[in-house]
Amino acid sequence: MRIPARSRPTLPVTVVVALSLIALALSAAVAGPKSLVPAEADWVKTHWVAPGDDNTVSMEVDGLPRDTKQATFQVVVTRASKPTKVAVCAGRQLTDECRRSAQAPARSTSFTATFDFADSEHWITVHSSVSKVHVTIVLVEYTTPEGTVRPSRTPTSPSPGQTSSEEPTISETSVTAEPPKWDKPGLPPMPTAGWPGPTNTGVPKDVTLTVVDGAASAPGGTYWSGVQLTVVREGVVLDGLEIRGIVRVESKNVVIKNCVISGRKLSRPGSLLHVAGSGSVTVQDSELYAAEPSVYVDGVVGQNFTLERVNLHDTVDHVKIIGDNVTIRDSWLHANLHYSNDPAQGGGATHDDNIQIQRGNNLNITRNTLQSATNAAIQVTQDMGVVSQVVIDRNLVGGGACSFNLAEKDRGTLTDFALRANRFTRTSKYNCAIIVSGTSRSSLTLSDNRWVDWTGSMWAEQGIVTVRTY
Repeated sequence: MRIPARSRPTLPVTVVVALSLIALALSAAVAGPKSLVPAEADWVKTHWVAPGDDNTVSMEVDGLPRDTKQATFQVVVTRASKPTKVAVCAGRQLTDECRRSAQAPARSTSFTATFDFADSEHWITVHSSVSKVHVTIVLVEYTTPEGTVRPSRTPTSPSPGQTSSEEPTISETSVTAEPPKWDKPGLPPMPTAGWPGPTNTGVPKDVTLTVVDGAASAPGGTYWSGVQLTVVREGVVLDGLEIRGIVRVESKNVVIKNCVISGRKLSRPGSLLHVAGSGSVTVQDSELYAAEPSVYVDGVVGQNFTLERVNLHDTVDHVKIIGDNVTIRDSWLHANLHYSNDPAQGGGATHDDNIQIQRGNNLNITRNTLQSATNAAIQVTQDMGVVSQVVIDRNLVGGGACSFNLAEKDRGTLTDFALRANRFTRTSKYNCAIIVSGTSRSSLTLSDNRWVDWTGSMWAEQGIVTVRTY
């Protein structure tokens, strides 16, 4: 089914003007607005939880009616240094029953939990068994004798089917401040049930990792210099390693599997994994994140690479494609770093994307979960050259100003560009799934791209998305 390129001429003038202003705001920077996504939940709490019996965190679910008997929460666990069991239970104290209810050991996970509350005591206790973890808890719904209630949306968050014409704002936060991430206060994390997420991406829990953090521990076919491990021999396989630095691939047919790449502190632009020149690499069942976050760190940059079942988080851009032959599939790209003062943006906010495509042919992005980017889930810029032969197929997508922002700039029409069966959540800044510039709208191949809505246990499919133009 093809979507009309323009809105019907019978739209009210005010709506036309509002849409035009939004399009102009997006096209002016291509990379979108510089503000955080507005708050969307009535009750969200985020805490670091230390391990051990004496290091539990208890919190009151304030604001619930006194007669609330049951409530459901989305729980997101991230940034554990090693697999740990996390228990979340009703009450002010840790109990043996609570401890036994803990989830399976993991470095990161997401789950829903429903609690029965006694009388008017609306408290939750969180416990971690092994590692310090970052826990975000979001109220999904609660039940009183009158029925079940879902938290209301704030006025700044567009309702389904509406658009927002608010002007973006810029925080005065310094680049040295702790960056807001996907669990920004007031921004509920996006459930991943049925899609790539914490349970089916990253290093399998039964893998034992060997630390690589200097020249003495560098595997054969590689060498260590400064903070970087460089792969220089064709066909090298890196398996079961925790690489505490950045990685550069200069040779062909490299395989990285069952690995963690956690980087080092960067004082200039860089990436956790860079595929240079004619090098090529396949990354499987691995986790990439910046253990020392900064405004300068991206995830994967280059060409001739494949990512399969990768958990990629805590970087500004997760992936920057600057050449041909890239495949990203069955992976979870989430928790972008976002700074309000980015030197690369002239002191403006970071233009963080899940995937940014600056140049390339033969690109395939299939069956991924893409979430939490401030600018776009997929941003095509053509900054370095023509982008063509692209298939974006069966992804669960959220975030961004518009989730897909496809810009020609001065390189001409995007060609051989297919968007098929993608599912869009209503979490973008402007309630906008796809926006495209210039003449490229008519050249897109579109098929079954739909909105979805979270029901509390699954994503329910809704109507076909509308493609906007600018």
